[in-house]
Amino acid sequence: MKRSSAALARLTDVERRLQALDPALDITGPSTPIGIVALAFGHRARSLYRGVLHAVEGPSEAAAQVALRALIEQTILLAWLLLDPDVHLRLWTAEHQRHMRNLIMKAPTKAGSRFAAGLAEIVSDDAANTLDGAIAEGRRLAIEKRVVGVRKNASLLPGLEVMTEQVGTPEAKEAYHIVYNLISGWAHSGAGDLGLTVTAAGVIFDDDRVDDSAPIRAMAAAAYLYMLGLVSRAADLSIEDQAESLRQQLLIL
Repeated sequence: MKRSSAALARLTDVERRLQALDPALDITGPSTPIGIVALAFGHRARSLYRGVLHAVEGPSEAAAQVALRALIEQTILLAWLLLDPDVHLRLWTAEHQRHMRNLIMKAPTKAGSRFAAGLAEIVSDDAANTLDGAIAEGRRLAIEKRVVGVRKNASLLPGLEVMTEQVGTPEAKEAYHIVYNLISGWAHSGAGDLGLTVTAAGVIFDDDRVDDSAPIRAMAAAAYLYMLGLVSRAADLSIEDQAESLRQQLLIL
């Protein structure tokens, strides 16, 4: 469905004013650990947002949808980290270490390539022991703090759906249960997202032209503005009110 000229003009104006907020992410100076992490999230969100805008205007609608899904995921993860920075940042770091440890351990037997074997060889026993210690400490912390969604022998982070429920805001719930899941097929090559439909009579190709890029642009802008609000509060950028005002304008498109 085509947008009205007034709605398109409003979206374009929001995008222009959103661009003017970008420099706030480039500050330097003293901060807190969560402030620095939040700024890193902000830089990644800006990159993803720009990628959506570039891709949706011609090169690749698929790339735009995949980048949008990653941006939506960030809005939930950062909001969850901010619920309890002291504990959640440590678990987030420990989960990365667990992932790397599993990769190192499993690659030689699972992948079977020379590269996989070499990956294990370059990691010393001391380095592996350090990873093991950090992972164990992270799991002890999760148990001690009774972090919901962390199991004894699996990920040190709750799943995204559990994070969404813990964050509990309408924005997080809509982001996960509607947008994130709606565009899931683009990231996983779902049957409804390859531009075709399989029927008993054969394969029917869909019209894959993007006649109206406004919905993707609006969702990406809303997600990025929400991220800017989170980042601003964590890193004391003082742009959260401006970001929220612009985001509210997108809700009436």
